Amino acid sequence: MQLGGILGGSSALRSFGVWVSHDDGLCVAAPPGSSHLPALAQGEYRLFPHDFTWPTGIRWRTDVVSALLQLAPRADVGDWIASVDSALHIGAMAASQLGELFSRLPRRFRRLRRLIEPRSESGIETLLRVAAVLEGWDVEVQVTISRVGTVDLLINGWLVIETDSDRWHSSPQQRAKDRARDAELVRQGKRSHRFGYSQIMGDLDGCLDVIRALLAAGRP
Repeated sequence: MQLGGILGGSSALRSFGVWVSHDDGLCVAAPPGSSHLPALAQGEYRLFPHDFTWPTGIRWRTDVVSALLQLAPRADVGDWIASVDSALHIGAMAASQLGELFSRLPRRFRRLRRLIEPRSESGIETLLRVAAVLEGWDVEVQVTISRVGTVDLLINGWLVIETDSDRWHSSPQQRAKDRARDAELVRQGKRSHRFGYSQIMGDLDGCLDVIRALLAAGRP
């Protein structure tokens, strides 16, 4: 409010706990045509959404649907889909609101609706899944495999891909559990591979190259 608006875009999404790929600074959403606004500090920027409305109740941030609309033109496709998936997965946005979201987006965005997958459990999982789908591979998410448990991605019915965040896969106990799961996949005749957070965020194309090579080697 002191900056002439409310938290919007990526800043509002992070305040709801929604995953956002990059911290691009403090985003302030303000009414179009606003004048005499206070100066912004370094790392702050304003958006002037054409459909801006002051929220009722909590007045310091925009709602999740509006924040996703504000993020859409500023993010890559996979990054934006990951934020939508996250909003749905944590319950910050209801599935019934997807129609509203896409009805307010420019028509060119509507083809992306088929890529939404609220079962995705992390942003990096969505990033890799979307990239794999766009490669034309058959991708299943959160697949339960006997004596293994639930795996993040299953590509072409036999290649298991796990996306390991530092938060959940860095302890010795979890690493031991992951190795045991990988061993069981081998015993069941499946091939598997793990990618870490920094690999997916820093070299997504390289991750796709690895998957491409694994697929080219053929099913075990």
